[in-house]
Amino acid sequence: MLVSTEEAYKKLAKHFYETRLIDKPITKKNIVDALTSCAGEYVPAYWRRLRNAIELDQRLRGFAETADKVKVTLNPTTSDPAKKALIKPKRRKVKAVSESDEAKLVKRLMGGSSGDRYVYATIMIVKYLGCRPAEIRDLEFLPGNKVLINSAKKRSDRGIDRTLIVSDSKTFQGLQKYHASLTNAPYANPITYVQKRLAKVVKEIWPQRKSLPTLYSWRHQMGCDLKKSDKSRIEIAAIMGHLSVESINQYGRPKHARISRGYLSASKHSMKLVKVTKPTMPPSQKAKFKGPALQK
Repeated sequence: MLVSTEEAYKKLAKHFYETRLIDKPITKKNIVDALTSCAGEYVPAYWRRLRNAIELDQRLRGFAETADKVKVTLNPTTSDPAKKALIKPKRRKVKAVSESDEAKLVKRLMGGSSGDRYVYATIMIVKYLGCRPAEIRDLEFLPGNKVLINSAKKRSDRGIDRTLIVSDSKTFQGLQKYHASLTNAPYANPITYVQKRLAKVVKEIWPQRKSLPTLYSWRHQMGCDLKKSDKSRIEIAAIMGHLSVESINQYGRPKHARISRGYLSASKHSMKLVKVTKPTMPPSQKAKFKGPALQK
């Protein structure tokens, strides 16, 4: 486990104790009772993360028995079919960013506080490279307009390290400049700052919307654009950092594509890392393909 993940888990567990066990001792029974009673307040994925955080924290404190009990604790809303209606639904993700929304946001960031320039820089990096937020800090800009992206999903066997080639030198230099600015930002964790600041700004711009863009929205937009391109599913998966071509199905529809991604390609080595389970062809060709009629 990464040190950053361990620290995040410890903070999450501490917050749980302070808010859920007010005036109660931190015992095995109290922890499990509080954990099960709050299940309906969170989406299942977050609840699992909370359970994992508490398990780790208790194990680090030397309370192995409590940690083992927490580990096997089931979410009452997902383990009981009768309580299915109590499951909190996932917040709908914004998988495409319109030109008008992006323009409005950029205008706000350009006229905002000094810290907003880091938000803009991060958005541009994700927009043009499609990397995950957790991968931004460790980007490596190499000779030949190449960018090495170290996968944030490699430990879970879902992602690959990949090398992308940016054919436009001006775009490459701009991205390199944005990255240097971001890594030298005066924050302990620049990406965390950017994500929190972006969440605040978009809520101020669109207070009535239930779903608001995040950094992942620009990554999903990249997926939309690539789906409409003539790139093979193997190259699309490599650019997006997926181990399997099937993973690109999670991205939005080609009809939401905005810009050409002709400036971006994946190295041959990166494409060789992608696992192929079914025959592949460019999405744009697949939509048009019609096989011969069967003879009776």
